[in-house]
Amino acid sequence: MAALTLALVVLVAVLEATTHTSRPSYEGLGVALALAFAAVGYVVARQQPRNPIGWIFLSLGLMTLTDYVVRLSSSSITGSMEVICRSGPRA
Repeated sequence: MAALTLALVVLVAVLEATTHTSRPSYEGLGVALALAFAAVGYVVARQQPRNPIGWIFLSLGLMTLTDYVVRLSSSSITGSMEVICRSGPRA
């Protein structure tokens, strides 16, 4: 699960760089909080695998990052379709 969280962080960075859309500053805070929850969850789950709090924190961070990636990728797809539609047919 921790590897999936790290992969999502990389995907967020790539999507942020490629979409070039302005985002409200609070979304960066949400990503930072998701990373913090995932990191704490990873540490707790690694040290005490039977403690459900670690797994809950890790899952919460993972779900938050997944939601952000989905919203970011859908806005980039929408933006791409908008550019295609505005350019019109080529003669």
